[in-house]
Amino acid sequence: MDLNNIYGDYLVKRRVTMMLQFVYKGDYTLAVQLYHNHALLWP
Repeated sequence: MDLNNIYGDYLVKRRVTMMLQFVYKGDYTLAVQLYHNHALLWP
């Protein structure tokens, strides 16, 4: 069991969940910005 893998998977799911919440509210630009910021912070 690789903890790094599990944690990375969790971050990806959390990132996607956050993005979907913003998209659901209709704030597409914020969702895209958030996704790119997180992608830079967590490669």
